[in-house]
Amino acid sequence: MEESFGTVKQNKVSVVHWLIVFIMIFGGLGSAVYQLLYQPMTNLTNPFVLLTVVIGILWFVTGVGVWNLKKWGLWLGLAVSIINIFFAIIIFSILQTINFVALIISVLIIVYLILKRKLFK
Repeated sequence: MEESFGTVKQNKVSVVHWLIVFIMIFGGLGSAVYQLLYQPMTNLTNPFVLLTVVIGILWFVTGVGVWNLKKWGLWLGLAVSIINIFFAIIIFSILQTINFVALIISVLIIVYLILKRKLFK
């Protein structure tokens, strides 16, 4: 089921969809590449660094699934967003600092995917 691009409201929805996909793909790639390039190799044994790389790769895969409106992209997007929220809470409990941008983006992605779940096949 494809959305028609005939109305202004539908155009806004499609822009939001592509913005979410862009954030997933490039945010995930950027996070993974940053950790791999700028962390010393000794830090790659750090579980937080490894988890950041894994979450970045999962965001990339999720973006591809959401881009193609696949049902597995929907479910993976929900799962990765929830994992990302828990990860932010764990980091806050250890480092006493929180990344509000990551939390807000994860919550917005969850809301968007739930509202648009009927588009996914």
